[in-house]
Amino acid sequence: PLAFVFDLPSHGVVTGTSLPSMRLSVSLSSTAADATAPGALAQPRNGQADDLKKIKGVGPKLETILNTLGVFHFDQIMAWGPDDIAWMDENLNGFKGRVSRDDWVAQAKALTP
Repeated sequence: PLAFVFDLPSHGVVTGTSLPSMRLSVSLSSTAADATAPGALAQPRNGQADDLKKIKGVGPKLETILNTLGVFHFDQIMAWGPDDIAWMDENLNGFKGRVSRDDWVAQAKALTP
């Protein structure tokens, strides 16, 4: 998991009163933070992602998760091999097993010109 720690000042900003120092810690799950997603891109090519919702089983929420993982294009999905599919099946929190169950690779191939 990826974690961020912020130290907050010990003085009151609005009232000028003294407050105890606070430490804020934020963690992201491995799904949101893991940069090892198969074929991950930092952003969509040419600034335009494919409509991954055309794949059976992918709705708006799952498309957002895929984009967060660096998956924006059908050709990325169609390039996944067995290890990549297993990684995605395991790391799509809330949607585990969806990639292989709905055969996304074959669907992506059919949607790629």
